[in-house]
Amino acid sequence: MLRDDAPNSYLCHDTEAGKFSLTSHSIVHSLIYVKRAAPIISQISKPKQARILSRFSTVPGYIIFPGNRIGGKMTINGARGCNARICDRYDLTLECIRRHYGSEASPLSEVLFRYRDFFALFQSFDGYIEFFLLNELWNHRLNRLNAFLPFDGSFPKQLLPKSLDDYETFIENQSTFLQALAERMTSWLRMTESP
Repeated sequence: MLRDDAPNSYLCHDTEAGKFSLTSHSIVHSLIYVKRAAPIISQISKPKQARILSRFSTVPGYIIFPGNRIGGKMTINGARGCNARICDRYDLTLECIRRHYGSEASPLSEVLFRYRDFFALFQSFDGYIEFFLLNELWNHRLNRLNAFLPFDGSFPKQLLPKSLDDYETFIENQSTFLQALAERMTSWLRMTESP
């Protein structure tokens, strides 16, 4: 059961499966305020930037992660934002989560293992995908990530768009994902509300 009345917590999950302090985090990234992306962002008009930010600041654009620090170390959100091999990209974070469930190494192995009790709630990678309705980010038929930019699985440093064309592809792929996720959420709500 999720509660929003626990002190010092955005959301709290408290059941026999465990107690988790949860916070919301963006799963799409405009890069508008990222210094390394400034040369590309400067080529985009302010009205267009505002439209991107508005589109990304919707309910489907967020997910929950544990917000409590374990052992004074970074949370999942902090680690994915500071890791140059992830660059705060949720598509790459999801690939790391898949590897966590398969006991494979990734740039986020340490932090995901620290929060293993949270991921155990979903039992498997498929369970995690289904719970958060993330089906459009994982191609089950090909068993691979539908990344926002081309990704060969090697996690090189600074996986940010390298040109305006790359950036527009990055934004378009995230927008398509958000639209599909919004539709999936709407369908889920209709199913749960039907008698």
